[in-house]
Amino acid sequence: EDDEEIAEYVAGLEESQDAADLPEATGDAIAADFERYLRRRNHGV
Repeated sequence: EDDEEIAEYVAGLEESQDAADLPEATGDAIAADFERYLRRRNHGV
């Protein structure tokens, strides 16, 4: 179940990158966004 949620989140990041083609969507920016997602998920925020 958790793997499925993460896969959906990553797919959403990939789609938003493809749609917007934002220059800030580097590996570091994606990793930071994913870390924020995990913190929110773990803290129930």
